[in-house]
Amino acid sequence: MSRLTSEVQGSQTIRIEHHNLARREAEASSYLLAYGDTSTAKIFVSPGIAYFGGDVVDFAGDSSALISDPAASDRIDIHYLDSAGVLQVLEGTEDDSPTAPTLDPGFIPVAQVYNRPGQTIIDDSDQGGGDGYIDKDTRPFLDKISPSQTEVTGSRSLDTEYENTSKKWLMLVVSVSVKARTNSNGNAQAAALIGAASPAATQIAVVKSGTHGIAGTNDDFVVAQGTMTFFVPPGWFYEIESTIAGGTDEVTLVDWWETELF
Repeated sequence: MSRLTSEVQGSQTIRIEHHNLARREAEASSYLLAYGDTSTAKIFVSPGIAYFGGDVVDFAGDSSALISDPAASDRIDIHYLDSAGVLQVLEGTEDDSPTAPTLDPGFIPVAQVYNRPGQTIIDDSDQGGGDGYIDKDTRPFLDKISPSQTEVTGSRSLDTEYENTSKKWLMLVVSVSVKARTNSNGNAQAAALIGAASPAATQIAVVKSGTHGIAGTNDDFVVAQGTMTFFVPPGWFYEIESTIAGGTDEVTLVDWWETELF
C-alpha cells in the first residue's frame, strides 16, 4: 500500500490511500510470453496469470511437449492454456501455404508456431532456414490497445453498490469533494469498496478530510478534492461509501469514469 499526503488548507492535510490491486493485472500483461527452444523442438512459456471469467489461474511456467514434425508440408499450431492452467497445443493442417487453426474461445491463446518438415529446434523468429519458429504472439490482451473508457457520473451515486457484469476487468477513476466543518470536530471521507460477493467490504482507496482539534464555527471548514483509481475483477461488486462525522460535513461526487480492460 502506498500513501500520499497533500496540503489542502493551512496546515491541514488529507490522506489518500491506495492498495495496489493492479499488481496482478501487470503480471498478466507482462508474462505468459513464449520463447523458442534452441536445443529441441519445443517452446517455453514464462509464468503468469490467466483469467477465465471471474476465475484466476496461476501458471507456473512450462515447456510444451515435443512438437511433432510435419510429414510433407508446413503447418501452423496454436499453443494455449486451458482452464486448469495447462499448456496445450492445437495442431493445424499441413499445406504449402498453411493457416492457423481455429481455437475454442474458452481457451487462452499464447503463441502461434510455424512448423517445417525436418525441424530440429524452434526459434524465436524466422531465421530463413529449415527450422520452426514462433510466428505470432497471440496473447489476447495485446489486442486491447483501445479500451472502452466512459464517463458514467450521471448514472452513478455515492453509497450505492454496483456489479461488474462486463466480463472484463474495470478500471475506475472516481473524484470526490470532501468537506469537514471545524465545529463537527471529526472526519469526512469517501472510501472505495470492492468484493467478490455483495455487500462489497474490502476498502482499497480512501479520500479523507479531518478537523480534529481545530477551533472554529459552522462557517469554517477544511475542504479537499481527491481522486481514487482502482480495479474491479469480472463479477465483483463495488461502491463508493461516504462517511461523515458531523451533521454539517459533506461528501460530494465530482466525476466517475469506468474503463473496460480485458
